[in-house]
Amino acid sequence: MQLFVVQSGTVALGSAAFGSCVVVEKDGHLVLVDVGTGSLERLVALSVPLHRIDAVFVTHFHPDHVADLPALIQMFLYGMDPRRTRPLFVVGGPGLTRMFHAWADHFGSFLHPDHGPVRLIEMAAQDHPVIVRCDGLDLGTGRIDALHVDHKEASLAYRFFEAAGQDRGGMSTDACAGCASLVVSGDTGPCDALVEIATGADLFLCECSFPDERPRQGHMTPTPVGEAARRAGVGAVMLTHLYPELDPAEACRRVEALFEGQVAVAEQGLCASFGPRSSASFSPAEGGRVRLARSNRCW
Repeated sequence: MQLFVVQSGTVALGSAAFGSCVVVEKDGHLVLVDVGTGSLERLVALSVPLHRIDAVFVTHFHPDHVADLPALIQMFLYGMDPRRTRPLFVVGGPGLTRMFHAWADHFGSFLHPDHGPVRLIEMAAQDHPVIVRCDGLDLGTGRIDALHVDHKEASLAYRFFEAAGQDRGGMSTDACAGCASLVVSGDTGPCDALVEIATGADLFLCECSFPDERPRQGHMTPTPVGEAARRAGVGAVMLTHLYPELDPAEACRRVEALFEGQVAVAEQGLCASFGPRSSASFSPAEGGRVRLARSNRCW
């Protein structure tokens, strides 16, 4: 399994605002986790093969995580030659369908879930991990779990499992123990649910927004990230969603004080490849740019 950072979720960089967006390659299939502000421009600039994206997993409905999703769907319909014909699956928490109906009212019928290209999978905000079931969507072996975390009512963390064999969605927890796995926290505050879904994961992509000295409700700071990573026994941590007031180097130092595994800060063009029997390896993009359409570097 591989993860490629399109946008790291840094909320502000100079006068420009950016949202969260990562590409996950799962058993040869591409999915996005979040499509925040500015994501579409970066996806195109990085030559991400948009025609290969099968699904979008939304962690929650704040604009820095979903603002570019309508534009991405519009591009699928009108900005590609040949035109995309297969549906795009969108997974999210309570209110996902209502959001798309509101978008359709204002932006156009192409966003309406009944006759547009999207197929919505609205998950309940469960207090235990539940399997994401997408009838008609083949994402290869393994399974995907979702769990409610402490940010907003609709906030979900996701865990992507990839099996070495032919097992597909519906695998038992015991069977998943030997799978490669990635956890994406989305926005969250410290909570037991985050540790639960991250336990034993190879790579933990975790929000780390503010300094320890200035915590805010519903968000993580470095020390709780380190504590969660240690308790969960993850293989490696990638910090994301850093606000400008949090120094990345200091954030890493504080996480490393509590967690013995590898720690990195998510940056545009950062590709992580990992498996269940080896530690994650982080490869910064050459010159800050990755030509994904020309390279097998990330998939």
